[in-house]
Amino acid sequence: MVPVRLTLRNFLSYGEDVPPLSLDGLHMACLSGANGHGKSALLDALTWALWGQARRAGGGMGRGAAGMPRIGSTEMGVDLWFDQEGQRY
Repeated sequence: MVPVRLTLRNFLSYGEDVPPLSLDGLHMACLSGANGHGKSALLDALTWALWGQARRAGGGMGRGAAGMPRIGSTEMGVDLWFDQEGQRY
C-alpha cells in the first residue's frame, strides 16, 4: 500500500478547511515539528481510515470514534487515497 492523499476534517487537532496532504510521487517522507503540532494525528488518521481505529497512548490499536473529533466538533472525517498493486483506492 502506498498512501497518495490524506484529507482531514475536524480530526483530533485538525479543524475545518485543512488542505489535503498530497503524498503522490514521494518515495520517503519525514514528519517533524514541535510537540502538539499534529504529527501523530496524521498517523492516527491513516490508521483510522484503514481500520476504523487509531492508536492509543503507549501503542496498539483501540482509540474509538468518541475521542477522534476535534474539541467542540460533533463530526469528523478522514479520506485516504492509496495505491495497491496498480489500483487506486
